[in-house]
Formats: sequence, C-alpha cells, structure tokens
Amino acid sequence: MEDHEKKKYRIAIAKRIKNLLSNSGMKISQLASEADISVSTMQRILSGDRLPDYLELVLFAESFGITVKQLVDFDINIIYES
Repeated sequence: MEDHEKKKYRIAIAKRIKNLLSNSGMKISQLASEADISVSTMQRILSGDRLPDYLELVLFAESFGITVKQLVDFDINIIYES
C-alpha cells in the first residue's frame, strides 16, 4: 500500500472516531483512558498521524458500545472526502 493510501485510511478512521466521540459526548481523555493510551497518542490518532492498532480498535469499539466491524465498516471515500 502506498503512503497516500495509508494516509487516507488514517484520516478516515480519525474522522470516524471523532464522529463517535461527538455523538457519545465522551471526552478524548476518557476514551484514551479506556483504551489505556496517553492523551497525546489519542490526539495523534485523531489527527490522522497514527493508525490505532487492533487492541486499541477493540477498546474504542467497546467504549462506544459497538463492534470493531461497526467501527471500521465504512466507505473510505465518503469519510475521507467529507
């Protein structure tokens, strides 16, 4: 996968998590704590600089009350371009 494609995925997952944070009313620090990561790591994920690993995705999904599939099952082109 080329760097541009990787960046596209990082930004898309960041937007998805931001949307879920906004809809849930959860704070960044709370989600970071529940995923056992630092707030600065969470901010890197939300800025699209870092892709979460699988365990982080599992913990994010649990925090939002959804499955990992629901967390990552989106049309990347729609999310990325919005």
